[in-house]
Amino acid sequence: MELDIEFGHSCIDKLLTSKDEIILTKAAAYCLALNYRVEDAEKILQEIASDKSNGILGFNAEMTLKVWKEQGYLKIY
Repeated sequence: MELDIEFGHSCIDKLLTSKDEIILTKAAAYCLALNYRVEDAEKILQEIASDKSNGILGFNAEMTLKVWKEQGYLKIY
């Protein structure tokens, strides 16, 4: 995704239409890492983190936001 930005953005746009919260969490993390659709990513992660029924997935979303805000960037790999 970093090597072909257009391809990466196209993939992320499709993934962000998913109803699956696992896919949304991962896609939002990529948004933050690529500095793309950051506001959408923050909103998605906040919604997932605030829903206590999401368990570990909600915790993962919360920690992704926390690390991104503390560091000012996010590395996926």
